[in-house]
Amino acid sequence: MPAKKASKSTLRQSVASSASQSELNQTKAIVSLVLGIAGLVLFWVPLIGLVLGIVALVLGLKAKKDAEQQPSVYGGKGLALAGLILGIISTVLGLLYLIYWIFIMLFIGSMMTQIY
Repeated sequence: MPAKKASKSTLRQSVASSASQSELNQTKAIVSLVLGIAGLVLFWVPLIGLVLGIVALVLGLKAKKDAEQQPSVYGGKGLALAGLILGIISTVLGLLYLIYWIFIMLFIGSMMTQIY
């Protein structure tokens, strides 16, 4: 009989643990992930993807730090890491796209001065 009580106690602890996991604050991590995805999709829009990527990067760093320092309050460490990675990728792509357009405009400008 004592084995059954231990089993029920363990089951109650795991249910309480999973309930407390769902009550953790994951807002920054989720917002970071969403902005990282949006920045990745919109990196080709001048400055929009870059700004979304930077914000996702900052929020991802903050959310990851919060989840590591206070795991009983903040959750979503994996979501924060995903948002952080997507933020880095969209920031790099946005910067490369911006540099590409700057060179295109400089090239067109130099071609216009040669024509006239």
